[in-house]
Amino acid sequence: MAYVITDPCLVKTICEQCLGTELCPTEAILTDLGFAFIDPELCIDCGACEALCPHGVVHSIEPVYSQGRWKLMVTKKDKPAVELNRAAAEALRAKA
Repeated sequence: MAYVITDPCLVKTICEQCLGTELCPTEAILTDLGFAFIDPELCIDCGACEALCPHGVVHSIEPVYSQGRWKLMVTKKDKPAVELNRAAAEALRAKA
């Protein structure tokens, strides 16, 4: 998984209104379980969701080179969101 939706955008209607499936070429942004998350098996790491999110809550969990150094965009405070994204994707696959 390369991208996660961090809080406060774990609300289903926000991502449906602001992002929409047309901004993710593989439709990896899902809202099936009552909140928005990114399915790591569908995500192709293109970064479109991160660039286009109007709330700035979609981040790469991989280190990013910025201003002459590598840094993490997802911090320790975002760890619950990362785990929630993973658990939601696994639960959705289990339902199928």
